[in-house]
Amino acid sequence: MLKQILDSIFSFQFFVFLILFGICFVSVGEDPLPRSDAADMVLIPAGAFEMGSNARDASDDERPAHTVYVDAFYIDTYEVTVGEYKAFIHATGHRTPDWRKIAEDSPTDKHPIVRVSWYDAMNYAQWVGKRLPTESEWEKAARGGLVGKKYTWGDTMDSSMGNYSRNAGGTTPVGSYPANGYGLYDMAGNAWEWCLDGYDKDFYKYSLEQNPISGGTIGGITSNFKSIQTPRVLRGMAWSDTTDPVPVWRRTGDPPARTSRMFGFRCAQPVTSVPSK
Repeated sequence: MLKQILDSIFSFQFFVFLILFGICFVSVGEDPLPRSDAADMVLIPAGAFEMGSNARDASDDERPAHTVYVDAFYIDTYEVTVGEYKAFIHATGHRTPDWRKIAEDSPTDKHPIVRVSWYDAMNYAQWVGKRLPTESEWEKAARGGLVGKKYTWGDTMDSSMGNYSRNAGGTTPVGSYPANGYGLYDMAGNAWEWCLDGYDKDFYKYSLEQNPISGGTIGGITSNFKSIQTPRVLRGMAWSDTTDPVPVWRRTGDPPARTSRMFGFRCAQPVTSVPSK
């Protein structure tokens, strides 16, 4: 009788041990940072690159080509998706966009979020502990380590390399086309991407040589973004652009409150931060 009681106690203690061990094992792998299905980031190394272009088909605001040094930083592997943005809305109560209109061009949770303003993108970035990339960070990342090339893939392009010229009839799920040399997807086409900078058509004529940013400092812009009203930079072009689409130097600017079926974004982080994985 005593043996049966002792056996029962031992079995119960062993069962409790297994449960506690399992809980501890699972907890070790938990990520305390906000995360999402496409939260991967790529480390872009510090270094100089040639920003802008002197090509005949470059616009005045894309000239002159000039050497820029950018510190190392992390940038999202993919554009922020509809699914990720839904999680942000649910968690924060941020304004709800018109999902029916978004679905016209980005019908699934794996498509890039579009019809978001610069303010929306800034709010999302802060929620996940990141920020928008500066324009110089964005172009360095988009070039993928290539030097003097017109496109993120090299000097040639075709519809198998990216979503542009209405070849897909809308956005495509992020990562549907080949990555560039840094392992980043959709840096050309799919959706225009908001950057941190203010848009200045003459900025390249007097841009700083190291970590340039137009319209303020990174800290100043991120801490006071709700009061900013000047146009902001957009890069990368979109699925619907048809005129000389997706050269890596192409840039434009729009008011920060504007939304469009072509506007999306991705986020960045300094190397002093730990990226979500």
